[in-house]
Amino acid sequence: MLKRASRGHKPGGVNAMKPGELCIRFPACLRPGFNLPDNWSNVSDKLKLVYTMVTAIDANFWLRRRAVSLDARDPPLGPGWGFFVSGKEYKEHIFTCTGLQALSQADRHFSKGLTATGVGMAIDGRYGFILPTGVGDLQKGERYCNMDYIVASVLSHYKDFPPLLLSYDIACQWSVHLYERLGQLPARMKIDLPEGDLRYAIPKYHFNAHKVQSHTQYSLNYMRGAGCTNGEEIERLWARHNQTSSSTREMGPRSREDTLENHLNYVNIRKYVDIGKMLNKKTHKARKDSAVQSSIFDGFCQCLTRQHVEAWTT
Repeated sequence: MLKRASRGHKPGGVNAMKPGELCIRFPACLRPGFNLPDNWSNVSDKLKLVYTMVTAIDANFWLRRRAVSLDARDPPLGPGWGFFVSGKEYKEHIFTCTGLQALSQADRHFSKGLTATGVGMAIDGRYGFILPTGVGDLQKGERYCNMDYIVASVLSHYKDFPPLLLSYDIACQWSVHLYERLGQLPARMKIDLPEGDLRYAIPKYHFNAHKVQSHTQYSLNYMRGAGCTNGEEIERLWARHNQTSSSTREMGPRSREDTLENHLNYVNIRKYVDIGKMLNKKTHKARKDSAVQSSIFDGFCQCLTRQHVEAWTT
């Protein structure tokens, strides 16, 4: 990963590494100052939705780790340089959270003999690109304490935020008091989220498990700027990595982390290499689908009165 990140050409070398710098950045992921126009923040609200940044969040309970070895015996090769958050700082935070002080003494069936019951992750929700410092171990299920830290770690790499859409299968619960919880994070992790441009969504497959009557506001089908995003790309990534659990669960803490880093990095590299083919394929499909949908829409409009068409056109 150091070679692929061209660290040998950096004046400071390895000693000057910053969190997440080993991760390849996907050229299509929205980044102000990189692939957005200079005036993106001054465009109309209607056009601003084009610049919506979708971040998908989820947890995986296949990628466990048994209580094998210790950090002192198996130190990290690059703490926080890649996809995983820095282990030391991460642990310092979660052990200060209410209800987690006695984590090491917990003896429930779900976590007995395990130091990690799974991992939480945040990715680009449109392209499935795994984001820098967007992965962290879970100690006792899908706690807000863990997921808040992981999400804040990802968003801390941005100075300016485009309109933000957070996709999470429990977004309806997790979003409550999110601002207050983020305010309790360490000073270096605190971020100023754009309140007016922040929305929450439930992935389309998971949406049916919720009460439709009171959750319409979280449906991607009705969100402006969401396009055809389904929010389920992160589930497809889990399917790829679940097979590694049989070997990584028996590894030491940092051997497992480095192994998973390599697997995650490979996924990003393949997406980076195949972006041309992928966009070309989707462009041709979009053109065909657009012609079909336009024909259906025009036929529908012809069956309506002019007054109705004008009233329903936005």
